[in-house]
Amino acid sequence: MFNKENAMRDEKQKVPAGATRKELEAQLRRLRQTQGWNPAKLARETPMEAMERLNQKIKSEGIYGEAQACEACELLREDTQDETALCQQHLSEAMGF
Repeated sequence: MFNKENAMRDEKQKVPAGATRKELEAQLRRLRQTQGWNPAKLARETPMEAMERLNQKIKSEGIYGEAQACEACELLREDTQDETALCQQHLSEAMGF
């Protein structure tokens, strides 16, 4: 994280031509205030969360694969004009019930 103490240590860092360190610091503060641009605030995914996400992805792909062959899903997709519509059974499975 950039602060004045780090700036004193990093005096040898080069500043792009035509820009001052203060201007760069101000731009950096504005950028970090923008949602999603502050790396210090980004939550890291734990290995367990990554496994759960991957497991859910595999499960969802399987359910949607089965739904492609399901007549009830096909009829529902035609009636609703929604390519992602699922019958009650497949929707329940997708939701984990």
